[in-house]
Amino acid sequence: FTSALCRAFTHARDIGLVPEVFALKELVNTLHKQVGDSRETLSLLAKLAYAHMYMSDYPAAISLYKQVLNTREQILEPNHRDILSTRNDLAYAYYWEGHTDKAIDLFEQVLDDRTRILSSDHEDTLMTGSYLALTYADDGQLERAITLGEQVVKDRDRVLKPDHKYTLVTRNNLADAYKSVGRLTDAIKMYEYVLEARARTLGNTHRHTRITRNDLAGAYESAGRLTEAITLYEQVTKDCARVLGEDRPLTLTLRNNLAYTYESAGRLEEAITLFEQVTKDLSL
Repeated sequence: FTSALCRAFTHARDIGLVPEVFALKELVNTLHKQVGDSRETLSLLAKLAYAHMYMSDYPAAISLYKQVLNTREQILEPNHRDILSTRNDLAYAYYWEGHTDKAIDLFEQVLDDRTRILSSDHEDTLMTGSYLALTYADDGQLERAITLGEQVVKDRDRVLKPDHKYTLVTRNNLADAYKSVGRLTDAIKMYEYVLEARARTLGNTHRHTRITRNDLAGAYESAGRLTEAITLYEQVTKDCARVLGEDRPLTLTLRNNLAYTYESAGRLEEAITLFEQVTKDLSL
């Protein structure tokens, strides 16, 4: 039963049913008390920690990841794959909580260990490298982020393929770093590549496609390409409203971005109308 529940957790997570995973918290805790620290129950606890992180309860996620890590370090051989995976997940939780210093220290440790034990080309190693590059960028270490991000993209292109979903995640993060250091031409080129690939492989309304469309619109706006920015902002706002709802926070944020771009382009009446609508929706 424990193995079946673990597979169900993984499937629910992969298709985005994380709140449903979280709803099984009491069952997981009961199983853990009854069965003890088996590999399956520890996997379930790790998935529960992920659910806490998805629900933005980062202290709970970190506490649970630490519990799983401590137990795995006691019952498994040093540098076991499950131990490295838990350290990686704990670092990711630190990242989302805003503790980039703790995340960087742990990601760097995991990257060294995975490179030594698994090889530099192993997908687990490349995943950690991608996370570390992202954390460097959020920590303001942009040149380190770009250097590592470019290496991960190169390696993933060789090991996987340029349009693989993991490679596209790293490319999008690298474009973010390019944009942050003012390399707008490089950022726009990278965003355009990722947007075309995501729209083709995932569809126009997929969450990742919408993220890249919004990122590219922002890069166009920064480069003064306002007509192109407005076209993309209008599309992503429409898609977000249809998929998530007219009054969702992300939809309102996108409408606000579009209003600012209308203003920058001198389309003041449209900007005012949209600002007024956003203000009205926020007050409801």
